[in-house]
Amino acid sequence: MDENHPSNRVLIPRKITPHTRAYSGGTYLRQDFHSLSHRDGWTFLGYAGVRHAFSPSLAVSLTGNLGVERTQRDYLDHDDLQISAQVDREWSGGLITSFALGAGVHDYAGEFPGLGVARQDKIWSAGTTMMSRTLSFNGFAPQLQYEYTRQYSNVSFYDYDSHDINVIFTKRF
Repeated sequence: MDENHPSNRVLIPRKITPHTRAYSGGTYLRQDFHSLSHRDGWTFLGYAGVRHAFSPSLAVSLTGNLGVERTQRDYLDHDDLQISAQVDREWSGGLITSFALGAGVHDYAGEFPGLGVARQDKIWSAGTTMMSRTLSFNGFAPQLQYEYTRQYSNVSFYDYDSHDINVIFTKRF
């Protein structure tokens, strides 16, 4: 985007039981592109989920995500739904691991140019994260992430699988 526009963001956490909390939130963003005016419009991203801690060192989460984008071209307009499950564990010695699985769909409104059908994607993902509480550099802990994603699409350009590896330095530990 060529211009920054303010977004409206709402976050709502709620404790259900002493060890279970629900969370939800959303972001609305108006899009205004100087050189790509057909992309002008708006987008909404929302989520809701629940997290339960079985113990101080073991928790599970289940999250649903909704994405909606509207532009000046119906073949770019889409609705996205995704669900993910995650297990977080802290091991003795300070190692923190998580494992996540996700599934989702991208549903496009208009016919993709040249194909005569609307684009539809199905996405599957699995990932893991590792971090150590005992390893830090100037107060930052390295976090290693790996994610495999497989996207099936009826438009071959968007049909892919990817392996993503990230090293992040964070103060969240």
